[in-house]
Amino acid sequence: MNCLAYSSIIYEEYLALIIGEISYKNKKYILFLLTI
Repeated sequence: MNCLAYSSIIYEEYLALIIGEISYKNKKYILFLLTI
């Protein structure tokens, strides 16, 4: 049970990292479009 909960926490952190990375790239892309 503890092992499963621990892996799900890691999974959520990893997912948040991926989502954060995507949103960061989108922000850079939007800023790039605004500067043109």
